[in-house]
Amino acid sequence: MFNLIKKDFINTLRIISVKSVLIIIFLSFILLPMINYYIPRFLPIVTTYFIVVNTFYCDYENKSDRFILSMPLKREDVIYSKYIFSISILLITIIITSIIASEKLFFLSRFIVMEDIYISINLFLIIMSIILPISFKYPYRTSKILNPIISILVGLFTFKFLSLISMKLNGLEEVAFKWIDTKYINFTTITIFFIVVFIFSMYVSVKFYKKKDIV
Repeated sequence: MFNLIKKDFINTLRIISVKSVLIIIFLSFILLPMINYYIPRFLPIVTTYFIVVNTFYCDYENKSDRFILSMPLKREDVIYSKYIFSISILLITIIITSIIASEKLFFLSRFIVMEDIYISINLFLIIMSIILPISFKYPYRTSKILNPIISILVGLFTFKFLSLISMKLNGLEEVAFKWIDTKYINFTTITIFFIVVFIFSMYVSVKFYKKKDIV
């Protein structure tokens, strides 16, 4: 399993070219001044999403999936390694974002707070809980179309819901739904629920991948 995680990290380093770094810097100077307030919330999940999706692209381009399927290893290990890798990337990006925000670099105007971390983690959990099973069930050519559409729709809906929770917790009841009871529905309980969903998603991915044949 460790070698599979190592493979994904190596592939990640390979796709970070000078060109991609320059594009990120260029877009940062253009877009960050306009959306800097939301960067601490969205940068970790957006970065993690692209890195995880790119590992599937690298496997597709290098035909790694065929090789892995032909090897005498447990298919569960392939699933577990991908889930562990995605969590690791999220934690790394949260730490990097926190450092950038603490130094107020790249036009960031505020520090990262626990609410930002909660939102990043929850968006990550729900989006990955959907796109990882899809990526393991369908060929890359299919999943690369489905994943962005589903991620945007689910991400927007989840962010809207989490924003309502945030407003309720901050005492802005006049703009939040009255039915939200923060005694039972808060960031902690939502995170626990999404963790359960994430674990169940891993079980679903294992089921899908066990039925996958070498193409």
